[in-house]
Amino acid sequence: MRPLIATLYKKVLPAIFVVAALGFGYVAIRRNGDAVWATLGAAAPGWVVAATAAGGAGLLASFLAWCGVARSLGAELPKGAAFGIFFVSQLGKYLPGAVWPVAAQYDIGRRLGTRPNALPSAGLITLGFGVAGACSLAAGAGNVVGVPVWWLVLIPVIVLSRPSALTDAMNSILTRLGRQSGLPTMTVRQAWRAMGWSVASAALLGLQVLMISIAMSEGRGADEDLIRAAVAGFALALVAGIIAVPAPAGVGVRDGVLVAALAESMPMPSALAAAVAARVLLTATDVLFGIIALSWLPRRSSTIR
Repeated sequence: MRPLIATLYKKVLPAIFVVAALGFGYVAIRRNGDAVWATLGAAAPGWVVAATAAGGAGLLASFLAWCGVARSLGAELPKGAAFGIFFVSQLGKYLPGAVWPVAAQYDIGRRLGTRPNALPSAGLITLGFGVAGACSLAAGAGNVVGVPVWWLVLIPVIVLSRPSALTDAMNSILTRLGRQSGLPTMTVRQAWRAMGWSVASAALLGLQVLMISIAMSEGRGADEDLIRAAVAGFALALVAGIIAVPAPAGVGVRDGVLVAALAESMPMPSALAAAVAARVLLTATDVLFGIIALSWLPRRSSTIR
């Protein structure tokens, strides 16, 4: 009986996780896909291609932030193996609840024999950097639907003022959960690097929204209002989506905030179309990276240090 349970745990459950995550990702694309593809098909193709590339670059910047944090916590991973672990685990964000990417990193790290709890801790700390990095850009929106958000710039300042607090907090959580702690303390340089990649990720994803908005605006250029609404507005939407734990990939919450931000500088129908198109394009890129990552996911501990 025990060998059967072990086999189910080691082979069947991971397969179910991947299939379920891909399925939810497909549903997210399919739900609005037909209308979005028709809309994008009528838009300037150069902007659509550039927007897709910007979204992919934003996801890769987030990956590099995670790599740096994981390395600072003692998980030495070759880039190919790290790509596989990160993007396969990220498929979990399309499942209801926000715990699945971290849970997947914990399970993969345990199977590969990485430093105990280093990968899930890296996932949580990177999420914190992602929020702080997005806040630094969101503050540029000034006001969204009349609500001032300039104060969000204080969050990255607080995080960078004492980066060791992040690992101290993580060690405290692990101790309370009865898990092995003792994670190395992040240096100031490591924290700044992670913050830099996090800001770059949010900026590139905001650039994707900007390009889609331009593609759908029938000749309108990238004026200051549209740039602020797209880049800072998306950063604010990203923070709201992360906070909305039960929503898969922040669906609904993130999109609603983005529409509200874009509507400050473009008609509501265009803002809604741009937000939905950005969601579908980014989800499609996420799923594509996840599928590619499956072939790079390390199968045994000998592939890592």
